[in-house]
Order: sequence, then structure tokens, then C-alpha cells
Amino acid sequence: MIHVHPHGGPGTENRILRRALVVLLSAVLSCLAFAAPGRAAVAQRNAAPGTPPAAATDWSVAVVNSTMARYTPTSIGGWSYPVGLYLYGQYQVYLRTHNATYLSYIKSYVDRFVDSRGNISQSFNSLDSMQAGRLLVILHHETGQAKYATAAKKIRTRLNTYPRTSDGGFWHADSSSRAHQLWADGVYMVNPFLVEYGREFNDSTYTNAEAVKQLVVYGSHLQQPSGLLKHAYDESKSVSWADPKTGLAPESWCRAVGWYAMASVNVLDATPAGQPQRDTLLGAFQRLAAGLEHYQDPATGRWFQVIDKGSRSDNWTETSCSSMFTYALSRGVQQGYLDAHYAGVAAKGYQGVLARLSTGSDGRTNLTNISIGTNVGDYAYYVGRTKATNDFHGLGAFLIMNEQLTAAAGTPSAPARTAAVRTPAAPAAVFDVRSYGAKGDGSTNDSPAITKAVNAASAAGGGTVEFPAGSYKSKNTVHLKSNVTLQLDTGATVLGSSAKTYDAAESNPNDAYQDYGHSHFHDAMFWGDHLTNIGFTGSGTIDGAGNLITGNPGAGQADKIISLTHCQNLTLSGITLRRGGHFAALINGCDHVVSDHLTIDTAGDRDGWNVISTTNATITNAHIAANDDALVFKSDYALGAKLPNGHVTVTGSTLSAKCCNALMFGSETCGDFTDYQFQGIIITGASKSGLGMVSMDGANITDVHYKDITMTGVHSPIMLKIGTRKRCGNSPGVGHISGITYDHITATGVSPNFSPTLWGESGGNRISDVTFTGVDITVPGGSAAISTAVPSNNATDYNPNSIGTRPAFGWYLHNANNIHFIDSSVRFAANDKRPAVIANSGSSVTFDHFTAQRGSGSAYDVGFQTVSGYCVSASANTTGGALRVNTSGSSQSCATAAPLDSLDGPA
Repeated sequence: MIHVHPHGGPGTENRILRRALVVLLSAVLSCLAFAAPGRAAVAQRNAAPGTPPAAATDWSVAVVNSTMARYTPTSIGGWSYPVGLYLYGQYQVYLRTHNATYLSYIKSYVDRFVDSRGNISQSFNSLDSMQAGRLLVILHHETGQAKYATAAKKIRTRLNTYPRTSDGGFWHADSSSRAHQLWADGVYMVNPFLVEYGREFNDSTYTNAEAVKQLVVYGSHLQQPSGLLKHAYDESKSVSWADPKTGLAPESWCRAVGWYAMASVNVLDATPAGQPQRDTLLGAFQRLAAGLEHYQDPATGRWFQVIDKGSRSDNWTETSCSSMFTYALSRGVQQGYLDAHYAGVAAKGYQGVLARLSTGSDGRTNLTNISIGTNVGDYAYYVGRTKATNDFHGLGAFLIMNEQLTAAAGTPSAPARTAAVRTPAAPAAVFDVRSYGAKGDGSTNDSPAITKAVNAASAAGGGTVEFPAGSYKSKNTVHLKSNVTLQLDTGATVLGSSAKTYDAAESNPNDAYQDYGHSHFHDAMFWGDHLTNIGFTGSGTIDGAGNLITGNPGAGQADKIISLTHCQNLTLSGITLRRGGHFAALINGCDHVVSDHLTIDTAGDRDGWNVISTTNATITNAHIAANDDALVFKSDYALGAKLPNGHVTVTGSTLSAKCCNALMFGSETCGDFTDYQFQGIIITGASKSGLGMVSMDGANITDVHYKDITMTGVHSPIMLKIGTRKRCGNSPGVGHISGITYDHITATGVSPNFSPTLWGESGGNRISDVTFTGVDITVPGGSAAISTAVPSNNATDYNPNSIGTRPAFGWYLHNANNIHFIDSSVRFAANDKRPAVIANSGSSVTFDHFTAQRGSGSAYDVGFQTVSGYCVSASANTTGGALRVNTSGSSQSCATAAPLDSLDGPA
């Protein structure tokens, strides 16, 4: 909480509090002493190598300084709850140390999203999207600036109309894929914000009551006799993971329970003893504490990924939830909510978390075994999640825990409270490839020298491999290493080779689920797997030189420049990638990617950059000219699992694609996508889609936002399609597309033209909740009138031409609900006798201040075929006349409010 104002609890709480203080202080100080090097790791299970932390180090300061050294406020990621959680933890460290740089960093991050008038480009259609709202309340409290209050009020107001279960629980997200569902994660995403908002803005009567109610409602469904909670509940009992009788998810996933534990403490702290239902919440928290004590791993003090199945050999202890439980138990004892003996449980948990923390050779901290973002699944799904290092879920939870344990002990860890400005990490050592034998003469094979330099940097604990000006022929695959950055100076070019001596493509049992090039990673100029802190920087070039293969490579041939799997903390900035074969860059299963001023020229080859199953990426000022797809986001099954995608920002970039798609989702779409922001983008050509989005293989695509984009020379300006290819492991169903916004988009199409299209599947797989604001499209036109019947469709093909000629020259909508056009227009360059818009099979399709050019000889302007709840208001043709509306089997409703977009993301 921003301020701690403990309220006098009932008599039981006060008696517990008096007993607890001495016990807690003793336990925590004992724990701190036990964290000396060596001893903390004696019984450690699943421990990672590294230097274990010593008690004399201020680990909160060390973690914050390390994170600020790794990321700027711009590169740390988009508006998301993992970043919000981390920065809330950083704020707790600021409150203790008063280091102004910590608060300034938080403000710089938030100001990326909040303008001077308090506008924030978020629609808050999921609980996940609300968590970072705590930072708005913090900044209003710290600065007094009204813009933060305005932005925070948007979340508070959104809750007035946010969907709920029949007993009042907030849905996890306002989307068809999360309808009627309560996820334990969600209580932390909104309820701490609520009580803090109420305190800051004098709204506590509502916010306290709502927050307590939410926790009680969630607990009534999720809490089990063991005290633990199941991950989620579906009131409709229709989603695949829900028990058909109870609606419950099958497992107790530890971080979901951790979110509930922390939220319970935060809300108990904020609400007075007499608050209705507070005693019910307190009882639920006490039962949860008993369950946590029972299932704590006695060997490590931590808790297992699936909490109550620690005896299974493939289960593992997870760091973020262990931090959350440690925090909640310690705080519960300190506040008198729990018996004093839980201080010992917390102290043991603290010891276990510290065993996961180490300092690398670069002086920066590393926190290991953190589960990446996770949806609802079965046991195998949870234990198979990637174990990440320095994931924000873990870093944020650690800081919150460490500040609580430090405060509970009453003695801050060294150094002193008032830390000075951040001390930057020592500069990385430089390893000049020429010092390792590289000639840079354009003919000598410099791969062995490059490899030697990379290995030397790795052996030194990390460093920069420098390429001075010169032409470096590279005939062999260079194997990248963690903590090594390749820096190409001005005038430096690494050249591909036709010698057929690159690494062979590895076998992949999952070949059948994606194209060959996506299934194999070793056949590249540069390759790496499970690497951390790697980069390509500078101003030089890597040029395949026409020697990389655009199809399936033969023995010794490469088909990509850069190939990375399971990477973390990747920087790809400043350099140029040219003639990359099938891919200039292919990354799969990566997390925390930063790219600035990257140039890719593969206009004579194939793809620019394929970003596959990747989370937390920031791409700025890219210039990508491709033949196939320029910048494309995919999720395939090449790594043998459906992996998450999301929290991505792309700004200030220029894209073009000769044959295919400029900015694309798919076609490989196994895992879900959420939280994408595209802004300030110029697209100068695409023979398929300018802005394309398809869900072919069961993916749910939500919370994607396009703003300030200009397109010219595009054959299909905007296309959204749900298909039924289902090319993914584990028998996927049909996907969903929802919660998409287009804001201030201008597009000029060229022939052959494919009308802008939204094409969903029937039933529960319609496209939904898409809003177009200030979207102006000009198409070539020139068509005669044709049948207005539904055109043909190949449901297993994603190409815009997989759908027959659209019967409208402008927008064609099929199987689409809640689609809204505001202040938008569609025109043609040559007279077109088709209607401007046809919507077929859908609901709540509205046009407000919409302008459509009227074709000479067209029968009508806007047609609705089997659409319930259509509305055309304040709209006209380009000469000011009223639009001609034709309806068939449709009903009008102009009272329907335009919806906000939705977000559902893993927690």
C-alpha cells in the first residue's frame, strides 16, 4: 500500500499482534543471518548457480539498480501488470531509501502512456490492464498533478459497467474467451488499486466495500477445504478447463494463490475493522495461511508450482509465489491477522527465496526459477512452464517481500537508507575480433576468430565482441553465448558464404505444425538457445550476400541470419540486416526484447523479422523492407508447446512487403496474443495485408491497438480473419479475435484490391469488439455490381484472396459482433457499383459520423444482412447526402453504446 495506516482490529487481532512482534523480529533477524554465503544453499532444491546473497547487501537496492541498468523507462515494456508490479516494488524501495532516481524512473515510464490532459490509451477491458493503475495513484500522491487523477479515474469509471458474475465477481476480462470467469490472479490486478484510489481521492466508501466483496466472492468459489485456492472458476461451466459440475480449474497454481494472498493483506490493511464482510475475508486469509504452512517445502522453504503436489518429481519450487507467500505471511503476523508462529514460516520462505538470488560477474543481480506468464491449464501445463531469470513477476514480488521483511525486522540491510544516485555497472570488457585472428578482408573465413572472441567474452563473464570496419566473411555458424553483445562498428560488414559449411538443420519432431523454416534454428549465420543478455548493436551490417536460401536449405546451407530460441533480454539495435534468405531474424520463445533503429532489407529474399511466441518487446524506429512478411508476430509449435505472446510496443517504424504482409499476426497462431500497441507507423506497400491479423490455429488475439498509421500501395489495407486450419499440437479449437482498436489510420489501396474485411467463424467464434476511430480508406474501385451473397471462403487459408470477391468496395463484415465505426470514411479512386459496406451475420454494428462515397449505379450504400442491433447515425455520403441503408433480416438499435476493447493475459 502507498501508506500503511493500520486500523485497530478486533480483540483477537490485537492479542495476536502483541504476541507476534518479538517472535517476528527474532525470526527475520535469524533468517538474515542464515542467508550468508553457502548455508542458504545447503538444502536448496532446483537451485541455480551463482554467488548466493550475503546478509550485508541491500538486496532491494541491488535488484532495482540492476533492473534500471538493464532497461530504460522506454525499453522496460508496454503498459502491463508485470511491469506495474515491478515498479510498485521499486516504489516501496524509494519510500525507504528516498532515492529520487527511483521515483523519476517510475514517472518517466507512466508518462509514456498519460498525456498532459490525463488521456491514457487504454480501454481497461481486463483486470490485468488495471494493475499498473496503482502507479497513477502513487504519482498523483507524490506530484499532485491532476493528469494522474484523470487517468486513474478512467479505471474507476470503467468498473461501473464492467461485467460481473451473477454474484458480483468481476470477470477476468470483458471478452468472449474470458466471459463469466473468475481467476484468482484478478483480485490483485484491481482490488489494491481500488482501496488506494479510494484513500487518495476520498472514494473509500465504495472502493473498500467493492474490494472486500470481490475477495469474498472469489474466495467463495475458489477456496478449498485445504485453505488453498483453485486457479479459476467458470460460472458458465463451458470453458475447456472447467469441471462440468463445479466450474473449477483442476489445479492450485502457486502464483494465482499468491496474488490472492497479497491482495487479501492489502485490502485488510486498508479497511477498518467494522467493514462489512471484512471478518469473512480475514477468515479466508487465515485458512489460506494454514494451507500454505502445510504445503511449504521443508527442504527449501519455498512453495511448489502446483502447490499441493510437491511429491511429484517433475514439480518445482517457484520463486515469485514463494516471495508473495512470504510477504503475505510476514505482513499478516505484523498486522495481527495471523498467529505469531507464522513468522517462522515466513522466515523460512525468505531464506528459500534468497537462495534463488545471486550476483553475476557484471555486478548485477539475477533472480531465477520464475514462472513466465501463465493461463489456466492442467498439471502438465503448469510444471512445463518456462523457468525465467529476472522476470518482472519475480522481481516485483521479491521487492515487495524484501521491503516487508526488512521493515518487520526493524533494521534495514546495508547500505544506509539514503542511497545516492544509481551507480552504473562497470563497462563490459571489449573483445576485438581482429585480436582473435579475424582479417576482415572479405575472403578469409573469419568465423573461427569470431567464435573465439565470443567464447573469450563468455569465459570472462560477459562482454562486447567488437567488429571494427572491414568485411568479415563468415562461412560457419557462430554459436552465441549469454552476456555477450556483438557490436558492428561503422563500416563493418559480416558476409554470408556459399561454401555450404553452416550447421545442419536439427531434427524437430514437431515439423508438421509449421513451415520448414520455422521448425529449424541451427541452420543460420548466428544461432543461440536459452541465452540471456545478448545483443547485436552498432551501425554495421550483416549481409547474407545472396548466399542464404529462401526455400528449404540443403546440406551446409543457411536460410536465416539470426536465429534465437528461448532467449531473454535481447537487444537488436542500430545494425542493418541484408539479404537474409528466408528470415533476416527469427526469434522464438523469447522474453524482454529491445530494438531501436534496426534496418532490414530483404526485399529480394523473403521475411524481415519473425517475432514468434515472444513477450515484453519494444521495437522503435525500425525500417524493414521485405519481400515476404516485413514485421510479423506468430506463435507456432516448433518448440513443442503453445507459448504466450504479448506486451509488445512498436512505434516510429517504416515497413513494406513486396509479395505479402507489412505488419501481421499469423499465419502461425497456436498460442494466445495480448497487449500490443502499434503507433506512428508508415507502410509503403504490401501485396497482401497492410495491417493483417489472422487466427488460424486456435489462438485468442485480444487487446491490440493501432494508432497513427499511414498506408500506401497496399492491396488489402486491413484484414482480420478467423480460420479453422488448427495446425498446432494438442488438438486446438477455433480461435477468437476481440478487443481491437484502430485510431487515426489512413490507407490508400492498389489493384488488385481486397476490400477491408472482418471475417469470423460462426457461433462463439465471431470477431468481436473492434472499434475504428478516424479510419479513412481509399480503394481503387472500378468494379461492376455483383451479387451481395456471402462470397466463397477457404477456412484453412489466411491469404486475403482466400475469400472471394467481396460484394462491398469498402468494408465487408461477416460473423462479427460489436463493431463500431466512428468519424471514419471509405472512398474509391474509380467509380464502383458495389455498396460501400455490407455487414453479414452479426450484432451491434454501428456507424457514427461515417462517410461513404456513393458509386454511380450502386443499389445502396450500407447493407445489413441478418444483423441484430445495427445503427447508422450522423453519417453521410461524400456530397453530404444521407446514406442509403438496405436491411435484410436485421434489427435496428441506436441505443447500443460503443464498447471498449478487451485484454486477457496470463498472470
